[in-house]
Amino acid sequence: SKSDSQIAASLRFADNYFLKLKGLMFDQSMQQGSALFFDNTRCIHTCFMNFAIDTIFVDKNMKVQRTFENMKPWRLSPLVWRASSVIELPAGTLKASKVDIGDELYVGD
Repeated sequence: SKSDSQIAASLRFADNYFLKLKGLMFDQSMQQGSALFFDNTRCIHTCFMNFAIDTIFVDKNMKVQRTFENMKPWRLSPLVWRASSVIELPAGTLKASKVDIGDELYVGD
């Protein structure tokens, strides 16, 4: 089986309307080792962002459905029908962590 590896040491939840609306817009950067989790989300945009991000689209069981590396500002992701949530990460995280479609992620301590 695949070994366990940590993708992010700190995870913030965008768990209300305002946090979902703002996301990473207008932030100057995203700290390495951090992640932002959007529940009930199948599509994201990077409008008003100042940096590129990596994204992981997961289903309700936290199984990876699709990933996008180095999504630049002012882009729109495709709608990922099988996804139920999206995790946004600093650009370069996916290459370093080798996350694959079908991997199961765990959120906890």
